[in-house]
Amino acid sequence: MTDFGTISSDGPEGAVRFERWYNASATELWDALTDPGRMARWLGAEVSIEGRAGGAVRLRWEAADEMHGVITAFEPGRLLEYTWNEAALGVESLVRFELRVEGSGTVLVLAHTRVPADQAPGFGAGWHGHLDALAAVLAGQPADPHERFRELRPQYVALAGQAEAR
Repeated sequence: MTDFGTISSDGPEGAVRFERWYNASATELWDALTDPGRMARWLGAEVSIEGRAGGAVRLRWEAADEMHGVITAFEPGRLLEYTWNEAALGVESLVRFELRVEGSGTVLVLAHTRVPADQAPGFGAGWHGHLDALAAVLAGQPADPHERFRELRPQYVALAGQAEAR
């Protein structure tokens, strides 16, 4: 398992996928994915979430960027999926978090699909930074996912180029 995600594309649509092991129980990880206060710490955003299928999700960052979506799957401790709508992108994508207990911790599989292929590197770098921040928050440490995004974006642009070459 590597911290880096993978990028794939199929014509105009792209996807990013991560598989990360966390030294946390499935319950702790689930709470970090669904409790607005805990989500805000690793997402670096103001968070509103209605924890149920059909519930609303809203993320708002300082730069006035905003994402809103609807929860399409909600199975506590196992699966969270919601639509992802950002006005700047003009498309609706889908983000999915799956949890599975492994050893003394929990594996998180994150898949963000139906993103514009040219935006996949940005989503890859963004989620990588957020997942690093999630690990820090679970360990009781401070985190800045935005700084990590700036560091990682060139590497994800290169990954996307490798995916296109295949």
